[in-house]
Parts: sequence; structure tokens; C-alpha cells
Amino acid sequence: MSNLLPFSNKTGCPSNLYNILLNYIEEREIGIQFADSQVSKTMSRGCIQGSVIGPTLWNLILDQLLLTPLPDGCHLQAYADDIFLIAHSKSHTILENIINIALDRITSWGESVKLEFGPDKTQTIAFTNKAAKCKLFMKGLRLTYTDHIKYLGIIIDQRLTFTKHVDYIINKVKTLYNKLSIFIRPTWGVHSENVRTIYEHVIEPIICYGAGIWTCAQKYKYITQRLLSIQRLFAIKIIRGFRTVSTAAAITLSQLTPLPAKVAMVADIETTKLSGTTSFLPRDINIEKPCHPSKFLHPSERIGIQFEEITSSSDLNQAGANHTWLIYTDGSKIDDCVGAAFVVKDSTNSQPPVVKRLKLHGGCSVFQAEMLAIQRACKYILDFQLPNALILSDSRSGLTELQNGSTHNQLAVDIHRLLYQARSSSLDIEFAWIKAHAGFDGNEEADSAAKAAAKMHKSPDYRAVPISLVKHHNRHICEVSAEKLYMDPNTCVHTRSLLPSFNTLREFTKIIRPDFAITQVLTNHGYHKSYLKRFHIVADDHCPCDDQTPQTWEHLLTQCPRFVTQRHIHETTSRLLNVNPYNLIDITKKEETTNSFKIYITYIVNSLKDFNK
Repeated sequence: MSNLLPFSNKTGCPSNLYNILLNYIEEREIGIQFADSQVSKTMSRGCIQGSVIGPTLWNLILDQLLLTPLPDGCHLQAYADDIFLIAHSKSHTILENIINIALDRITSWGESVKLEFGPDKTQTIAFTNKAAKCKLFMKGLRLTYTDHIKYLGIIIDQRLTFTKHVDYIINKVKTLYNKLSIFIRPTWGVHSENVRTIYEHVIEPIICYGAGIWTCAQKYKYITQRLLSIQRLFAIKIIRGFRTVSTAAAITLSQLTPLPAKVAMVADIETTKLSGTTSFLPRDINIEKPCHPSKFLHPSERIGIQFEEITSSSDLNQAGANHTWLIYTDGSKIDDCVGAAFVVKDSTNSQPPVVKRLKLHGGCSVFQAEMLAIQRACKYILDFQLPNALILSDSRSGLTELQNGSTHNQLAVDIHRLLYQARSSSLDIEFAWIKAHAGFDGNEEADSAAKAAAKMHKSPDYRAVPISLVKHHNRHICEVSAEKLYMDPNTCVHTRSLLPSFNTLREFTKIIRPDFAITQVLTNHGYHKSYLKRFHIVADDHCPCDDQTPQTWEHLLTQCPRFVTQRHIHETTSRLLNVNPYNLIDITKKEETTNSFKIYITYIVNSLKDFNK
């Protein structure tokens, strides 16, 4: 058992907090947490808020607290001016003792630097009945327990269900939606693509903030339903649909990622970045992380490379005349097989070329293969002390990355360190970009060797896959989730009758974006009388053209004499191009029929109000 005890007075969510909370939440351990501990600053002198030197002075003061010895089982974590105390113990009596000791030392430190913690502002939460038995005191005042706290924007409830946090973010988003609705109506207002941009870049980040912590709330079905419901509101605004359009139809027509899947995706990516492993790969396959600054060279020694460009045989001959050794590097990816290679040649061709092949994990990228080939080529130059060497790569992106002396890429940092060692050993290593598949023998040999390396049956020489692989995997899961939502037999029945598969729906909406008119056809929710009768807006569903035939979209499109002129134009345009005028999949194959269909539908919708009186 362990216990959780944080202090806080602002909002924000650093990655280290993700790690701390995830460890405790996933293991469902006993915890006590304090939050919103207000600090009253009684210093006689200070810095104004937002000053340049303020954070530095605060760090100098706070370092003393972080170095303050605390009882075993207590740990302090800080983010800006938020202090987070974690305590754990197997017994509530021991827990009570060590926390009270820690509180005394923290308040004593505050007094020593003229900072005062307010006991009346400190909130305490117990995650179990045993933890609630602890009697905690700060400056002689007993701290009381609450059922939830808000720490760095995350509401943590007593049972660690995080349902209160979901309520909080949904209410926050609803407020924004109500304000946005003032400027959006079905036939006027903010453009649909602007609404999509607002949703993807404002609403989704608000909802997905801290997803790695609270995603466990989605195990409750009503939570996922609430997330889909709030997403439906924005989806309807994007497609300019009637408010009666179903959740599944609105989300799939707007081509938004279902929100529960999006939250799970963000959570998985965040936890993968922290843990360095992912659930769909073996545990021994790590995720390539940005290099830690402690491994960087000194700033004065971080020298980015410069490279020339070789595009012709004359350029290559000039390079051979100026260098003793030419080393060609290349990377290759064939399906899920990744390889890299470099070929070492002397400029006079007096010695047979040396070919080195490298195998990478199937999840690695071509960029990683190119960078690995350059890194091993540099190491080869150092190992064999090759003077005046020129590395020729057809990867412009890799060479551009090496131009940045302060890059965080792991392989690039290794290459910079090798180049520094080469300079210390008086070895000159230069770089050049060579045009791929332009008939250069060395480049073709390196390309063939890289392809052969990709097919080798051996354990990988490099197995750190990029985070882009995790993102790609999660995007595929999101697509499957969207398809499942669309293909549910209980939803989107009318839309599926027109576009029977999710792929056809996606292709159709790429060419014809749903708008006020098109959405009425696709959802069967619109101005036609069959819909109006269904919702008791009119007494009957008879079309005014004969006062007998039900006014459905099929009747309006193919039979109603009121629209015979526009129908004739559309049918003639389609038949001249051998296209079925009423098959949505066919009409999008030709630009002329696409435009004709849109004009026809818009004309019907614009006429329906007057036609139906």
C-alpha cells in the first residue's frame, strides 16, 4: 500500500505528474492528497509577477525545500510554484506519523524563507477508509478531508473514477459550444471548415488534456455516451444538419474521430512517451525518445555539419579528387523489413569496396535507417582512422537534421559526438548529398546492400522504433472505431442505404462536403414532408404535387413534377457521361456530374419551404 499527498495552488500538467499519477491510479493504492495550498508571501522585497528574474529567484528558494530531508516514504515533486508531496506506508498509523513530520518540516522551511502555508486553504482527500483515519495537522490546525480535489487541471475524486473530471470538461465545452452557436446557423454563419478547425484545435485539446490520467473513466458506458453526445453537437454544426440527426450519422458524416477513441489514442501516446514501451510491441522493443540534454556536447562544441550537393558525374569526380575515401550510405524499407548499409571506397578504386549491412526493427522508419547508416559510417572512420573521408547520402532530411547542432534526435546526437571525436583525432569528415537513382555506382551499391540488409534473417542491430509508429497504430484503431460506429445495424440506416460502406462514405465526403442541402439527402432529416410528419410538424406527408404520394427524397429526386426541369439537366449531364444520376458513388467519379448533383439538390432544398407552404 502507498499513499498520495500533493500540494498545489495553480493549474498545468507536466509530464512527470503524468508518471506519478499513473503509477498510483493504475495500482489503486491508498492515497491522501492535499491541494490548493495557498502561499502568502510575507517577503519585504520581491519581484512583480511575470518578471524575467522571478522564476530564477523562486527556483533558488525552492531548491532548499526539495533538498530538505523527509521521512522514509515521502517524496517532494515541484512544477513551477506547485509543490507536490507524495507519501506511502503500509500502515495508516505510520502514514499519519510521517506525513505530520513532513508537514512540520515543510512549514518550518516556509517560515525560514518568509513563506506561509495556509492550513485553511489546504484540501485533503482520502482514497480509502484506512487513509481517512489519519489525523493530519498543519501549524496546530487539523486538516479536513474532501471528496475531490483539482490539481493542475485534473479533478481527482475519492474513488479514482475521474467521472467528476469528465463532468467538469463536458460542462466547460458546453459553455464554449453555446457561445459558438451564436455565430453558426444551418444556412449562415462561420464556415464549416472553420468550425472543424475550432473543434480540432480548441475543443479536442480541452477534452483530451490529461487523458493519460483519466482515460480509465471510459470503462463506464455512460461516460463514453456523454463524450459522444458532446461531440455530436459540434458534428451537426460542421455538416449543417438538423438537430435530430443521430450521433453516429453526425460524427461519421463530419469525418471526426469518435471522441472516446481519440481520448484513448492521446492517453496511449502519452503513456508510451513516459514508459518507453507500447502494448502492441514486445517489451524489449523500446520507443526512440528525444535525447536528454545531459548527453549533449558543450554548446561551444555543438557544430552542425555543412554539406555540398552532387548531381552529376563531374561533381562526383571533383569530390573524389579532393577526398581520399568516399563512403556511400543508404536506408531501405520493404513492407515491414528495414535495412541500412554503407559502402566504403577509396577515391582511386585501388582497393575492393567494403560493404556493411545493418538490420533494423520492422517498425523503424527509413529516416532512422538513413541516420543509422551515417552513424555507423562515422564510427567506421574512427575505428579505422580513415583520413579525409567524404560521406555521401541521398537523404536530404537526414543531412538537414545534422545541420542543427542542438538537435534532440538520438542518432544525430551520436553522430555529432563521433564528429567531435574525429576532430579531436585530426580526422576530417565531410558530407555531401547525392541524387538517388541517378546512375552513381556507389549509391546504387549502397541501395542494393540496404535492400539486402532489410531481408536478412537476424536480430536487429537497432530496435528503437519511432513514436510515429505508435501514432500510426492508434490512428488505425480510430479508423476502425469510426467504421464500427457507422456500420452499427441500429444506426445510420438511411445513410448506409446510399453509401453502403465506410470507405464509400469517406470517398464521397472528400469530394462532396456535407452542407445544409447535401446533409438532408444523406440523413433523411430535412424540409421534406415525410420528416415533418414524423416529428408532428405537419398533419400529413403528402406531396403538394398530387396530394397523395408521400413526399420522400426519392420522390423529390426522381418523380416530383415540380422539379422536372432541373432533373432533366442533371439526368442529361449524367447519361452523356455514362453515369447513373442517382448513384452517389457513381456521380462523384466525374466533376460535371458532381457539380450537377449539388446544383440539383440545392435547388430542391431552396424550393421546399415555399413548395410545402
